[in-house]
Amino acid sequence: GPIVRIVGTHFDLTERKRAEEALRRREEWLRLAHEAAHSGAWEWDLRTNLNIWSEELWKLYGLEPYSCEPSYAAWREVVHPDDRPMAERTVQESASKGIDLNVEFRVRDRDGAERWLLSRGRAIRDADGQVVRFIGIVVDITERKRAEEALRRSYDELEQRVLERTAELSAAS
Repeated sequence: GPIVRIVGTHFDLTERKRAEEALRRREEWLRLAHEAAHSGAWEWDLRTNLNIWSEELWKLYGLEPYSCEPSYAAWREVVHPDDRPMAERTVQESASKGIDLNVEFRVRDRDGAERWLLSRGRAIRDADGQVVRFIGIVVDITERKRAEEALRRSYDELEQRVLERTAELSAAS
């Protein structure tokens, strides 16, 4: 027969919508901050070996976003071969001892250019105190490394000039 009554409930979703919008805005701020700082975020679950990389991190590693499974093996492959043993040793020591990670290493861009990255991570423990995952950030420090190298070269040149001038003065006396 004809509908004579409808029973239902209403929910006020205003607070949920505000919270969702605030979360979306914070996620956008974080994304923009990573882009501006040339940094990316990562997470590594030691129990499942699951890795999560932010969009900017893929770019820092010289990879097309989501072009492979984010993993320790994928990270290992992007690390410059000369830096790989040291970087792996540092990561494994951090994981086994549950200490914070701090490692600098080189990667190659898709066009072959070499860049320096700094990865810092924090060990996260479960209720029993066991390290179960790491969360961290990777920052492009290429410009800093170039400046350090230029400063070192300038210092070496200055030191050479001082030695030459000292030798000249000694010979003259």
